[in-house]
Amino acid sequence: MLSKIIPAQIQVANDFYDAMSAKYRKITNVCGNSLGGATTNAVGIKSCRKI
Repeated sequence: MLSKIIPAQIQVANDFYDAMSAKYRKITNVCGNSLGGATTNAVGIKSCRKI
């Protein structure tokens, strides 16, 4: 992204991923389409940085 401001949809997706990761431990796949595709890409990139 060209800004440090995180769009609301991406922040919600990150929060949901964090909640599901805490509940189910290891998440190996995320998917989405349309806007969901963009948010899952952002979640995937963020989650890869934690490894």
